Amino acid sequence: LGGSYVVVSYRDAAGAQASPIAETQMTAEFNSGALSGSGGCNSYSGAYMAADGAITVSPLAVTMMMCVEPEGVAEQEAAYLAALQEAAFYTLDGGQLTLSDAEGAPLVVYVVQ
Repeated sequence: LGGSYVVVSYRDAAGAQASPIAETQMTAEFNSGALSGSGGCNSYSGAYMAADGAITVSPLAVTMMMCVEPEGVAEQEAAYLAALQEAAFYTLDGGQLTLSDAEGAPLVVYVVQ
Protein backbone atom coordinates (compact mmCIF):
# COMPACT_ATOMS: atom_id res chain seq x y z
CA LEU A 1 0.00 0.00 0.00
CA GLY A 2 1.42 3.35 -0.96
CA GLY A 3 1.09 6.05 -3.57
CA SER A 4 -1.37 8.64 -4.80
CA TYR A 5 -5.02 7.80 -5.41
CA VAL A 6 -8.19 9.54 -6.52
CA VAL A 7 -11.67 8.55 -5.27
CA VAL A 8 -14.06 6.95 -7.77
CA SER A 9 -16.75 6.08 -5.20
CA TYR A 10 -17.37 6.42 -1.47
CA ARG A 11 -20.03 5.52 1.10
CA ASP A 12 -22.36 8.51 1.43
CA ALA A 13 -24.31 9.57 4.52
CA ALA A 14 -27.19 7.26 3.51
CA GLY A 15 -24.84 4.26 3.40
CA ALA A 16 -24.85 3.88 -0.40
CA GLN A 17 -21.87 4.00 -2.76
CA ALA A 18 -21.79 7.39 -4.50
CA SER A 19 -19.61 8.96 -7.16
CA PRO A 20 -17.87 12.26 -6.41
CA ILE A 21 -19.56 15.48 -7.55
CA ALA A 22 -18.34 16.27 -11.07
CA GLU A 23 -16.37 19.45 -10.27
CA THR A 24 -14.63 17.95 -7.23
CA GLN A 25 -11.72 15.61 -6.68
CA MET A 26 -11.06 13.66 -3.50
CA THR A 27 -7.57 12.24 -3.14
CA ALA A 28 -5.42 10.18 -0.79
CA GLU A 29 -1.66 9.87 -0.53
CA PHE A 30 -0.48 6.83 1.43
CA ASN A 31 3.18 7.27 2.30
CA SER A 32 4.93 5.02 4.86
CA GLY A 33 2.29 5.40 7.57
CA ALA A 34 1.40 9.02 6.74
CA LEU A 35 -1.93 9.75 5.06
CA SER A 36 -2.90 13.03 3.43
CA GLY A 37 -5.10 14.32 0.65
CA SER A 38 -8.08 16.43 -0.30
CA GLY A 39 -11.68 15.86 0.71
CA GLY A 40 -12.86 17.91 -2.26
CA CYS A 41 -12.63 21.19 -0.35
CA ASN A 42 -10.33 20.84 2.65
CA SER A 43 -6.97 19.15 3.01
CA TYR A 44 -6.59 16.38 5.58
CA SER A 45 -3.73 14.49 7.16
CA GLY A 46 -3.21 11.71 9.64
CA ALA A 47 -1.63 8.33 10.03
CA TYR A 48 -2.47 4.79 9.04
CA MET A 49 -1.22 1.30 9.74
CA ALA A 50 -1.64 -1.41 7.12
CA ALA A 51 -0.55 -5.04 7.12
CA ASP A 52 -1.84 -8.27 5.59
CA GLY A 53 -5.01 -6.66 4.20
CA ALA A 54 -5.94 -4.90 7.46
CA ILE A 55 -5.82 -1.12 7.82
CA THR A 56 -6.41 1.35 10.65
CA VAL A 57 -6.72 5.08 9.96
CA SER A 58 -6.08 7.48 12.83
CA PRO A 59 -8.40 10.42 13.51
CA LEU A 60 -7.69 12.93 10.75
CA ALA A 61 -6.75 16.60 11.06
CA VAL A 62 -8.74 18.65 8.54
CA THR A 63 -8.41 22.28 7.45
CA MET A 64 -11.49 24.42 8.08
CA MET A 65 -12.24 26.15 4.78
CA MET A 66 -15.93 26.59 4.09
CA CYS A 67 -16.98 25.43 0.65
CA VAL A 68 -20.48 25.92 -0.68
CA GLU A 69 -19.79 25.37 -4.40
CA PRO A 70 -20.58 23.03 -5.98
CA GLU A 71 -23.72 22.24 -4.03
CA GLY A 72 -23.26 19.26 -1.70
CA VAL A 73 -19.46 19.44 -1.53
CA ALA A 74 -19.38 19.87 2.26
CA GLU A 75 -21.68 16.88 2.82
CA GLN A 76 -19.67 14.81 0.35
CA GLU A 77 -16.43 15.65 2.15
CA ALA A 78 -17.88 14.80 5.58
CA ALA A 79 -19.13 11.41 4.32
CA TYR A 80 -15.80 10.61 2.61
CA LEU A 81 -13.71 11.51 5.68
CA ALA A 82 -16.03 9.50 7.95
CA ALA A 83 -15.81 6.49 5.63
CA LEU A 84 -12.03 6.75 5.44
CA GLN A 85 -11.72 6.64 9.23
CA GLU A 86 -13.98 3.54 9.43
CA ALA A 87 -11.68 1.48 7.20
CA ALA A 88 -10.76 -1.96 8.57
CA PHE A 89 -9.56 -3.80 5.44
CA TYR A 90 -8.01 -2.96 2.09
CA THR A 91 -7.54 -4.71 -1.22
CA LEU A 92 -5.24 -3.55 -3.98
CA ASP A 93 -6.14 -5.04 -7.35
CA GLY A 94 -4.25 -3.66 -10.33
CA GLY A 95 -4.57 0.10 -9.99
CA GLN A 96 -7.67 -0.01 -7.78
CA LEU A 97 -7.56 0.34 -4.00
CA THR A 98 -10.71 -0.53 -2.04
CA LEU A 99 -11.10 0.26 1.66
CA SER A 100 -13.77 -1.80 3.42
CA ASP A 101 -15.47 -1.76 6.81
CA ALA A 102 -15.26 -4.51 9.45
CA GLU A 103 -18.02 -6.46 7.65
CA GLY A 104 -16.16 -6.25 4.33
CA ALA A 105 -18.54 -3.73 2.72
CA PRO A 106 -16.80 -1.12 0.53
CA LEU A 107 -16.24 2.30 2.06
CA VAL A 108 -14.01 4.03 -0.50
CA VAL A 109 -12.79 2.94 -3.94
CA TYR A 110 -9.73 4.66 -5.40
CA VAL A 111 -7.75 4.43 -8.61
CA VAL A 112 -4.09 5.30 -8.97
CA GLN A 113 -3.66 8.99 -9.70
